[in-house]
Amino acid sequence: MIKLVVILLIAVAVPLDLIDFPVKIVYANPIPVPSIMMPYEYITADVIVRNGTTLVKVEGTYIFVSFFRNVSMSYPIPPNSTQVVVKMDGDEISYSYSSKIYPTILGDFQFINWTLAVPDSGGFAIEVDYEHLLPEIEGNYTFLYAMGTGKYWELYDKSTTAYVTVNIDMEISNEETLDMKTYLIKQDSESTEWIWKLVEENLISEKNGLFTISSRFTSSFEPMAEDYLLTFRKAQIRTVNVPTDYQMIQAALEAANPRDTVLVHEGVYSEQIIIRKPLKLVGCDPTEAIIDGNGSRNVILLAASNVYISGFTIRNSGFAPQGYFGYCGIKISQVVFRSIDVYSCMNSIRNNMIVNNNYGIHIYSNDDKKPNFISENLIANNTVGMLVNVCNGCMIAGNTFSNNEVGVEISASNRNIFYHNNFVNNTDKQVVISNSFGNIWDNRAEGNFWSDYVDEDLNQDGIGDTAYIIDDDTDRYPLMGMFHNFTAKTEEGKTYSVEVISNRTISAIYIAIWLSSPSQSLKTGQDFILIEVSGGKQSEGFCRIGFSRTILDSTYAVFIDGIEVPAKELSTSNNTDVCLYFAFQGLEGLQRIIIVPEFQSTVLLLFLAIFFTLIILVTKKKSQYHRIL
Repeated sequence: MIKLVVILLIAVAVPLDLIDFPVKIVYANPIPVPSIMMPYEYITADVIVRNGTTLVKVEGTYIFVSFFRNVSMSYPIPPNSTQVVVKMDGDEISYSYSSKIYPTILGDFQFINWTLAVPDSGGFAIEVDYEHLLPEIEGNYTFLYAMGTGKYWELYDKSTTAYVTVNIDMEISNEETLDMKTYLIKQDSESTEWIWKLVEENLISEKNGLFTISSRFTSSFEPMAEDYLLTFRKAQIRTVNVPTDYQMIQAALEAANPRDTVLVHEGVYSEQIIIRKPLKLVGCDPTEAIIDGNGSRNVILLAASNVYISGFTIRNSGFAPQGYFGYCGIKISQVVFRSIDVYSCMNSIRNNMIVNNNYGIHIYSNDDKKPNFISENLIANNTVGMLVNVCNGCMIAGNTFSNNEVGVEISASNRNIFYHNNFVNNTDKQVVISNSFGNIWDNRAEGNFWSDYVDEDLNQDGIGDTAYIIDDDTDRYPLMGMFHNFTAKTEEGKTYSVEVISNRTISAIYIAIWLSSPSQSLKTGQDFILIEVSGGKQSEGFCRIGFSRTILDSTYAVFIDGIEVPAKELSTSNNTDVCLYFAFQGLEGLQRIIIVPEFQSTVLLLFLAIFFTLIILVTKKKSQYHRIL
């Protein structure tokens, strides 16, 4: 960093014997008032790795306020630096090389010097640009920024903040990542040995192979005495296991690289975690992998983009206020870096149980061109199930908001999309909306389930005949039953999806295969869909079911406990997907529904004869069928 004759730039300080004129100090009763201040320094390093060569281009900007009219400054640069340019308020100024050196762990840096006239306002900005080749040490590329020059200066304002951003453009495959570590390094004044301190609170992002690591360092009463060091190398994407590799989730997150997976096994983990890099955080099962905030702060604070969180119970956030809003089970948060809002975007929160928190989920400020995705979560028994705050373009689908005081609160947020969600018995209001417009409550065919919707479905398609009113918004296609989504991946790598809207409890869904051929109409290897439902006989049951024609592509027959019931294909069907509707008389206990390609009634008796044998066979031979989880 820069050093002046009278004070030092936070990042680069010059030994006192470099000063060419006396230092002027003003005292006031009897507190010394600094004559030069550097409140901020901004460093951006662009690293390009190509064809065995690693070049870094560094741009440093330093903000000053000075009471002197003329100031001399010094700045250490790495050996063999080229394209060195110094500017004041955008205009290039001349500099000279000094014989003085700045020692670092990578060798001596050389000072450059210049003198300038301070504007009448007293405020000015210095920019220093240079580039050099990065050394490779023990398999790691290594970048050092001389940030510790403050140790040379005693008579200056020590309140300063340094922002360091490194962009790494390196060709890597889809199976690779970057192993990046940052350190603060200083030399022990007595032993002269180098002291290393690992920096863990970095923000890391990755887009199309460009990795960015951002750090902020602040000094209030002590000079900046440590240099910034970044090491990086290619690494294979890996899975970090908790508690096998690390006892705590936060420790595993800090050790993981971007693109890695942190897999959390069964247990209750009492901690509040912060995610600062793009990765996957996966629990073994929502009922078995539990993150408990112990009533303190946010359970999960997400301060990165491209993060995937799935498979957890997330419970017991703090309830004390945090600014205007309270603590959360999951907070997807805007981060302010270099006075710029850095949005947490393109995150996926899926298949979690988020319960007993102040806010279940809080999405705060995201880029509407890079939305967040919230899907298939149970969000229950919170004060507010989800708060969407100053947030545009998010996709919220397939969640169940149950028994919260408020299901969803939307504030100053526009053009978010809600569909296939279940709003069940939220005690104060299902949804509260303020200062928002353009939010969408359906996918143009199906909306959401509302437990307080009381209208009819006279045309029998599973969609209410009139809209559901949500303050000033409207769900045009309210569902007459709860929405369920099931997916399964076969041994051949195929993924199937089945969506069901029903007023019955769906116990299980299977995509099954006939193990032997009962007739020419039902051939060995023929797929069929098996649904297990329950829910009593107090009213007529119905199912609206959608699936891909790659599972079954025909006209269809539906049997409930062996009895065929009428089924109709709805107009929302197309060349790739089918949507069926059928109604049936509800009975006590479990009922089994089978959907098969339509076949002649002469086969029906044989079908009924083998029905229960088939169920036993597919249960015993799991490799012959695929259960939808």
